[in-house]
Amino acid sequence: MDRRERILGIVAYISFIGTIVAYSLNVEEKSEYIRFHVRQMMGLILFSFVTFVVDNFNQNIGLGFWAVAFVCWTICLSGALQGKKLMLPIFGSYFQKWFKTI
Repeated sequence: MDRRERILGIVAYISFIGTIVAYSLNVEEKSEYIRFHVRQMMGLILFSFVTFVVDNFNQNIGLGFWAVAFVCWTICLSGALQGKKLMLPIFGSYFQKWFKTI
């Protein structure tokens, strides 16, 4: 893994915009490392959307979901900072399957 891949792996976790940037800069190279991190972040974005919906119905449960989302994001970002592919517990493998075309 080169420096560019590592940086784009980190950029993928900055925001939705960072995910789009990392994906678009990886279209030609198709680095599996970057694709892994983009898929994990896409899953976190999906989870955040579900959390937003849950939060609108019940703020106490929503708060718990937000805490889980933050911890998951922290795990993924720390993996990217270390240059590793840390898959999220429980959902990580699903995110890789669901977004395999990315």
